[in-house]
Amino acid sequence: MWRLSPNRVTEEEQQTVPMRHEEARIEREPITEANRGAAMSGETISEAEHEVTLHAERPVVHTEPSRWNGCGW
Repeated sequence: MWRLSPNRVTEEEQQTVPMRHEEARIEREPITEANRGAAMSGETISEAEHEVTLHAERPVVHTEPSRWNGCGW
């Protein structure tokens, strides 16, 4: 006689997932007579470096049930 007893085992898995993001950098350009009007209008920008993230991905992890349909013997 054979008896099948279910046994639940939890295993941990690790996977490497590539994550992308887009950045915009503000670069300083010299003011010339041709661009003076545009350069002097708007808000004042400090000497500090500015970096803005435009788009970023985040990982999402979930599990799905999987039916066992067969005998491994």
